[in-house]
Amino acid sequence: MISVRDWDSATEYFVGTCSHIKESEEIDLCGQERIAYLKSRNEAGLQVKVGFLENVPAGFIYLMPIEISPWGPLGKDLMFIPCLTVIREVGGRGVGRAMLAAAEDAARSAGKKGIITIGYYHDFWFMPAAFFERAGYSPIQRNKDEAVLGKLFSEISVQPELLRRNFNYAPSPDAVKIDIFWNRFCQTSNIEARRVREVAAEFGPKVTLKEYDADHRDILRQYQLPRGIFIDGNEIGWGYEAPRHGIRAAILKALADKNREGLDCRPIRTEEYEECLRLMLSLAGAYLERTLELMQIDRRQFGELFRTAGKVFVISHQKMQAGFYWIEERGKVLHIHALILREEFQGRGLGTSILRKLEKEYRNRMDKIEIGVHTSNQRAVALYKRLGYEIHKSLDYLGFLIMRKDVSGRNDDAPE
Repeated sequence: MISVRDWDSATEYFVGTCSHIKESEEIDLCGQERIAYLKSRNEAGLQVKVGFLENVPAGFIYLMPIEISPWGPLGKDLMFIPCLTVIREVGGRGVGRAMLAAAEDAARSAGKKGIITIGYYHDFWFMPAAFFERAGYSPIQRNKDEAVLGKLFSEISVQPELLRRNFNYAPSPDAVKIDIFWNRFCQTSNIEARRVREVAAEFGPKVTLKEYDADHRDILRQYQLPRGIFIDGNEIGWGYEAPRHGIRAAILKALADKNREGLDCRPIRTEEYEECLRLMLSLAGAYLERTLELMQIDRRQFGELFRTAGKVFVISHQKMQAGFYWIEERGKVLHIHALILREEFQGRGLGTSILRKLEKEYRNRMDKIEIGVHTSNQRAVALYKRLGYEIHKSLDYLGFLIMRKDVSGRNDDAPE
């Protein structure tokens, strides 16, 4: 027999630990914090319902006015389901459907105009969109594998919207900087925030930590990011709680990068164009001459293009000129015409550092970064692939590949 009841003192431990009963002190501690958080939101309209099978807790569902959700989306006059969970061992027996029906009744009783959730179309157990669609929920907005799904009871004046990240990394010159976005509603987020604090403290003044608590509505609205860990601007994540060893490894890598870099990049001066052009021709001449021939331009015309298209920055390492990079903004795509390093500076990780610098600088400003690479330069192709660039298209007539990376900041088994 299936029944659905409001949570109470007998089920709060089951709910607070997300059913991970007596698994670890860490889960229990964060579970107590979570229980306190959930109770503090009761007066604002948050509800928790527990599904029972044969009088044994089998799952739970949360529902709250969209206006107080620390997880998004943004909207008004709707009830939002941030999480519905059924214990794996009893999946497929109707507990999920029963809890969903109870949540819909509660939303109607609260005078809401509808009930919505965020569902996912990828192959993962959490909040599968297919489950909600089978229950009569329709897509309202979709971005890749993530969608707002809803069942509306009456006409709404404001369409609910998925969060759109609005975080721009601000570097710390003297230390590795960690930016962490977290909230107490999500047990996973709360646990990994605790772990980040513990690991960051191991490094003392070498690491600075800035926290963004998405439980505060103004923080969520400003950054639209309820969960995320950024180390020197690079996001790390595992899906599950970030492991301490993984956090530690990422910090150590960032420290090594900072020590190695010693990089300075500045706009090119007029008198430096000719020297940089000679450097490019000397290192890339084997295939550049053929490219110019196919483009039907000569060196003089190419030199003029170099001076007028986009921007060129000179790279210095340890106060010695190491090379340059040439970029151009094309709509929402940053095109890297060239990333040239003198031979004595190659193999030191400087190319990687420059690409990471550009990714941080243009994240959320551009949708993509792309770079052209000659097919004969397999070392560069391998590097770009390792850094997450994928082949976008092949210009066979030029012998070039265009490789791209997404920097927009934007990313079915069902409980029955």
